[in-house]
Amino acid sequence: MVTVGIAWPSLISLEAPGGPLQLHSVDFNFDFASQNRLTSKYKQLKRRVSEDCMAWTYTGVFETRQNWTGAEAKTIDPGRLRGFGHLNAAPGQLLAKSADDVTAIPNCTAMPKRKRVPLPP
Repeated sequence: MVTVGIAWPSLISLEAPGGPLQLHSVDFNFDFASQNRLTSKYKQLKRRVSEDCMAWTYTGVFETRQNWTGAEAKTIDPGRLRGFGHLNAAPGQLLAKSADDVTAIPNCTAMPKRKRVPLPP
C-alpha cells in the first residue's frame, strides 16, 4: 500500500477492541477463550514448524484510514504519517473478535535467527 508517496510494509496490526486508536465502534470483545482453545494445536505445530511459518486466522473488523494527510490521520509530527500497532508501522488494524485457527504455511522457509550482539560497556 502506498499513501502520499509512502510505501507501507505488508503488516496488519492485531488489536483487541477498545484500544485508543480504534476508528469504529464494534459490539464485541475479543474472545480470549478462542485463542486458548488453539493452544494445544499451536504447541504441536511448534515442535516441527518455526513460528515464522505459522499462519493464525482471526475474525474481526478491519480498519484503515480514509484520509492519510489531514486531521483524521492524527499526525504526530508534520509530514509523519501515523499507522497502527508497534511504532505505527501497519497501514491497517484488525479489531479481533476471535482466533479461529493456526496452521503451517506450505513450502515456508523460516527466517534465519539473528545473532545478538552485546552492547559495549
